Amino acid sequence: MSSNRLRLLLVSVMAVFAISAVASGSASAVEWQVCQKGGTENFKEHHCTPGTEESHGEWSWLPIAAGTKVPVESTGGEFKLEGAGNSSVCKHVTNTGEIEPGGKSKTSLVFTECTNGTGKCEAFAPAANDGTGTIDVSGITDQLVERGGKLADEFKENTTTHEFATIEFEVPGTEACAETPTTKVKGQVAGESNNITVAGQGETELIFPKPALVGNSLEAFGVKASLFGSANVFTSGTDAGWSVRAIKGPADVPQEFLNEKKEAVKSKKFSNSIASTTIEQAAEWKVVCNKGGALPAGEISGTTKIVKAEIFLEECTGTKLSEPEKNKTCPVKNTGGKANDIKIDKLTGELGEVAAAEATSEVGLLMKPEAGAKTWVEIEGTCIPHSPVTLEGELAAEVNQSLSKTGTLVFTPAGGEKGQKIKGIETSADVAVNPKFAGFAAAIVEVSSTLTNTFEEKVEATKGT
Repeated sequence: MSSNRLRLLLVSVMAVFAISAVASGSASAVEWQVCQKGGTENFKEHHCTPGTEESHGEWSWLPIAAGTKVPVESTGGEFKLEGAGNSSVCKHVTNTGEIEPGGKSKTSLVFTECTNGTGKCEAFAPAANDGTGTIDVSGITDQLVERGGKLADEFKENTTTHEFATIEFEVPGTEACAETPTTKVKGQVAGESNNITVAGQGETELIFPKPALVGNSLEAFGVKASLFGSANVFTSGTDAGWSVRAIKGPADVPQEFLNEKKEAVKSKKFSNSIASTTIEQAAEWKVVCNKGGALPAGEISGTTKIVKAEIFLEECTGTKLSEPEKNKTCPVKNTGGKANDIKIDKLTGELGEVAAAEATSEVGLLMKPEAGAKTWVEIEGTCIPHSPVTLEGELAAEVNQSLSKTGTLVFTPAGGEKGQKIKGIETSADVAVNPKFAGFAAAIVEVSSTLTNTFEEKVEATKGT
């Protein structure tokens, strides 16, 4: 079959390893395009090669139509996963998948002839592939994005298993590999997307470079990991041989705070009220604060950010969830603060786009400490193991703010020690896939709370495009 190779090295890379959400610079619309019949460019054949236009040409570069999926396959060479002095190397990768409207794709990858870095131990996943040196990665999605001003393809872990794969290593014919430990591959990873021409056909080359693109959050061997390699993706099925490319379209319209004149908000300050908040490290401790709010609570900066944000929680009681003294309760406060009160300040937030499955409004706010800081707050209580506990990281909240003086920020946990319901939020600065909020020893801490914000004028958080 003729091939439209999309050198989707990223695709192969991703399959083998966990992929993280891609950081996006100046956000633009990105999409796959296929050389198809129709349009106005009048190419004479399905390669859409410049210089082959003719008056009766039938072919043009066109986006993939809504509700349509174009089947693709890929082949690639060596991929290498590295982390904490450990590595896994696969000599070949193949892929089957589909590209869709809006720059989206779905894929399943098969890596073969896989070993550890020294070549002494076979690598395989899942367990059924023992003895084959094969790593199967299925149920993966990817999305064209901009990262650092470059067009890239970002891959995400399986949303059901919350990983790309669990890779095992063993010396052939034995049960263990002393050199390299079993590892879960999680997170997100992206590679550069470059449109090229091979044998007259349009292709997209995806490269996982060394050093890796900024913004990857791939994890393996218990640490931040890197993936290197390349692969070629080409159209298959009834569309085999049609040229394919990845492009940036007009700049996206960001999510914004606007007033009723669709202008920047003039009265920028806001306050908030909080009915109840739960902060929990599963199986260890839980803190419930019955109310909160008031204070100056923050202000809008520009049209996409909030600064000087504060969260004040009152009537806070902790419960120990582990033995010994399970179910012991105690007052909880921030270190140096008043009993039963937790005050968090010097926070910033930025609006971003969220998947509808994770936030009905599709608008989120990514909150974190001001630049240069890591800590949200340090809390203490006699029933909190390892007290005082420092809370760090990022929290993503759903924004419900139609044109009104009031609106809500809703923090929702995923449950089951899985962190936050919002797993990815694309801001004008970056994409934080699976933003993490953690306590002692980096253990996941979940937060459930609704903040009702009150502004001095009517404000809308727009959905963007």
